[in-house]
Amino acid sequence: MGNRVNEAAHLKVSDVFYRDGGLKEVFIIRGATTKTDQYRPGFILAKQHREALIAWRDQRVAEGGFTSSDGSYGGLDPDSDLILGRRGKTWRRLAFNDKKYKTSRGEVVSTKVCGSLENLVRELLKGAGLNYGSSHSGRRTLATWLDRKGYDLELIQLILGHRNPDMTLEYIDPDLPRIKAAFQNIWAGVKPSA
Repeated sequence: MGNRVNEAAHLKVSDVFYRDGGLKEVFIIRGATTKTDQYRPGFILAKQHREALIAWRDQRVAEGGFTSSDGSYGGLDPDSDLILGRRGKTWRRLAFNDKKYKTSRGEVVSTKVCGSLENLVRELLKGAGLNYGSSHSGRRTLATWLDRKGYDLELIQLILGHRNPDMTLEYIDPDLPRIKAAFQNIWAGVKPSA
């Protein structure tokens, strides 16, 4: 999907599900929940993502996790958080803590982060054998994969929600064979002068 973990943690059921229970393909990530404070589109297009969200919805409904009184939104309360935690049989909202960081301009900014969800993502990555993964490394991998498939920088920037294409470039790992091929092709017809 390309979202930051904290963007996902702030999603509401009504952000991604229609009233009739259908799952949206494109939704709006509210500006107040983004790092850039600007709304942007989010995407749920991959079959696996869609199936996972439907299964999550069905599990919450079956277990009574913040359900709707009238069956709308696939049976979930539209104002409830999309992602919930659970202790025993009790469903609960995720907790957020303040985190301060410096912007590229040197300004100190505070944001709310969901440490428990970040830790969960890290544990899932470890379980998959990716011991050095983080809650943010998936965004970097996505940017690199999209670049390798030939998608343009503007599209990758849109998916990641970056204001500046320079930031998007920082997410894309260099591909030395591709760089080498580019230089060989550009200089293919040039002969050294005598």
